[in-house]
This record gives sequence, C-alpha cells and structure tokens, in this order.
Amino acid sequence: MTTSDKALPGALLALLERSEHAPLALSTRVYRAVRDAIVEGTLPSGSRLPSTRVLAQDLGISRSTAETAYGQLEAEGYLRRSVGDGSYVQAPAPLPRKPRALAPSLPPLSRRGRLIAGLGACTDPLQVRAFSAGLPALDAFPFELWQRLLARHLRSALQAAAMYADPQGL
Repeated sequence: MTTSDKALPGALLALLERSEHAPLALSTRVYRAVRDAIVEGTLPSGSRLPSTRVLAQDLGISRSTAETAYGQLEAEGYLRRSVGDGSYVQAPAPLPRKPRALAPSLPPLSRRGRLIAGLGACTDPLQVRAFSAGLPALDAFPFELWQRLLARHLRSALQAAAMYADPQGL
C-alpha cells in the first residue's frame, strides 16, 4: 500500500463527516465522499483506491456498504475496476453540450390568456353548476351495487394479504 493509499481513509473520514452528508444512508455517504474527493481533485485520475475490504476495515463499515458505494461510482464512470488489479479513479468524460434551441416566437396572449397565465393554475368554481368538470351525477351512481362489489373484492383481497408474496417481488 502506498503512502497516498494510507492517507486516503483519513481524508474520506473527513469527507464522511460533512454535515450535508449526515442524514444519508452510509453507503451513500461513502459514495459522495469519494465522488467529492474525485471532483475536488483530492483524488486525481489514475489514483488507486483501497479495496472494498480495506476501506471497510479502515472506516469501520461493512464490506457490502463499501461495495455498494464503489459500484455506484463505477456505474457513473468515476471508477475503473478490474478483478485482481484494483480500483482506479477515472475522471468521467464531460457530457456533450447540446446547442441551445431558439425559443419559437409565440403570438401574444389575449387579455383572457394573460389572466389565466397570471393565475398560474385552474381554480374550482365557487358555485356548483351543471356540466361542471369533475363532478359526477351522484344521484345516478349505483352505491348499493358498488358496496357489494367492493365487499366481495375485499374478502378475496384479505385472504391474499395473509399469504406469502411472490419471492421474486412484485
């Protein structure tokens, strides 16, 4: 292990203790600490990182936590990992910039259009009127049939809720 490898856990501990990282899950805190070190230049491209086993031991965390953090960093292009060789910092390629599209010129709004745009949202009418949007004809709704169908469905749903779920998940 080189001198820079030995100094890395101390630097990561300092980054892990940042207040903005405190409420996050531990694997996310490790991921962000390493990512911040890469972005800030503390870990230059080509630097060798400690193995997940060594990192976990130095930070006092589980190896799976360190593996989750390294896996996320690798997925985002911050690390290059190879079995038997180690994990190395790989500065991600900058994203290509898209040319800004010119905004199409729109015709000016009418007085009513400006009023609606100024409100910023639709508002419910103060009085209920015929043909109002979103109001069903409650007097024509079959509540008794609805109640019977709902009760039948709940009976079968309660039995299914007591059973084991699919082991592969939903």
